[in-house]
Amino acid sequence: MRKIAVFAGLILAALVVLQWFFSQPNAQEEALNCDGVQFKGAWFTAQVPDGMRVSQSLPSSTGKGADSVWVRATSGDTEFYAYAPQWGGTAYDIFLGATDRREMNREDTAQGSRVELELKYEEFIGRFEIVQSNDPVSHLTTGYRTKTGELSPQELQQYACFKGSINQFSD
Repeated sequence: MRKIAVFAGLILAALVVLQWFFSQPNAQEEALNCDGVQFKGAWFTAQVPDGMRVSQSLPSSTGKGADSVWVRATSGDTEFYAYAPQWGGTAYDIFLGATDRREMNREDTAQGSRVELELKYEEFIGRFEIVQSNDPVSHLTTGYRTKTGELSPQELQQYACFKGSINQFSD
């Protein structure tokens, strides 16, 4: 009888812990409150955080829309970036005005490559990630630049929403 009581007590304790665990708000959902408007480029969509404005950068070869955008905070201190063309290409607009370039990390696999760059500009420091897959050949470059090179907690949340919302498509 004592063994049954101990076993029942353990099950009851486990149920209480599981109920508590599943009743807690998902921290990721709470942190990623992604308010804003959807931007549609030539070959991608992205969520633009409230209070930021879009500047289309590289026009698409189709003549309809852009392959890249800068999303700027109204203060002008922070800019997010996305380059998502139909197939391949180079996000050369991130290099315009750069005074220094440093490769932070590079990964080459059978599926493609991923490069992390730090670019310095006259007034900004930028951090970018260039992802190129081999099959099919598709490219996605995302990043940001700020006056300090670091994002505040609020900007980090906005950037996570922006980057996580990018949906690249082709034909």
